Amino acid sequence: MKLKLIIVVLLLTLTMIACGADDDMRITGNEIDENTVIEVSMSEEELSEIALAVLEANLVYSETEDIDNYLNTLTSDQNIPSVIEGLEELFDTFDIEYELMDIEILSISPEEAVIQTEQKTVATYISDGYLFNHNIAIVTHTLINEDGNYRIRWTELDSDSVVSIDEYGNPIE
Repeated sequence: MKLKLIIVVLLLTLTMIACGADDDMRITGNEIDENTVIEVSMSEEELSEIALAVLEANLVYSETEDIDNYLNTLTSDQNIPSVIEGLEELFDTFDIEYELMDIEILSISPEEAVIQTEQKTVATYISDGYLFNHNIAIVTHTLINEDGNYRIRWTELDSDSVVSIDEYGNPIE
């Protein structure tokens, strides 16, 4: 069970992105949030803002352990019992903080956004009997347009970029 949880943590860590965001990501008025509808006429800058809002919301909902809204940032095919069970176990076992260190929009269109991030992942709480690999890693997130909104489809880890760190963010040699 612990091995399964470690695998789930790794996969979810790769899906999540860090940003110095407040607990409430939703923006009111005419500003962009994770549910802003994508329009073909939007500029690359506008599309980038929407894609980043989805990634930021994903982080906030992970840190606040809001499973329903977290799942809303992913493509609908990921809203399945095994993912929900994995999230529940993850949230019961760890409290995780993320910090965005760098971000680069690799490509952007109304159909798809590809974003590379360097992020720090640190567990602030670890249940007894579990281990957590605090790390800094480069990951590439692919978001697709699903029913007019960007949603996270998959995330790819650059395994050569992973640096283990201590709980204070210092590299472990």
